[in-house]
Amino acid sequence: MSFEESPSLDDYQKGFPENLPDPSIQKRRMRIVLGLFLTLVLFLGIANFLQSATGAFLLGTGVVQGRVVDGQGVPFVCDVFVIGVDQIVRTAPDGSFTLKGVPSGDQSLVVANATTGQEHPVRVVAGQTLDIGLVQFLVTATPGQ
Repeated sequence: MSFEESPSLDDYQKGFPENLPDPSIQKRRMRIVLGLFLTLVLFLGIANFLQSATGAFLLGTGVVQGRVVDGQGVPFVCDVFVIGVDQIVRTAPDGSFTLKGVPSGDQSLVVANATTGQEHPVRVVAGQTLDIGLVQFLVTATPGQ
């Protein structure tokens, strides 16, 4: 409350006024704000934990990374995904890629461009990063080109 809003002595000549502000309302508002803040902190903490290696282990997921090159060893820009997982990543200009949240176990990694794709079997371990190294993408000529 600012100084201008504070009551004067004239306001209390006949005693205290009937409708004083309820102090429990301010406490209730503070509890709501603190509750929302704690909920946000808890949510962000859980989200951070699930992105950690321990969280990935508990979720049964891992990471697959590598680098795609063409037949001459030049970095190849293409799409990389795992069959059955709703995540597709595009390789960086240097051909590197990282797929996070891949279910553990035997998976099929697909390297694809607009016309063709190649499947590579991988075994993902929960909570670990599988570096498959260089993947050579051999582009074959298609009829009519």
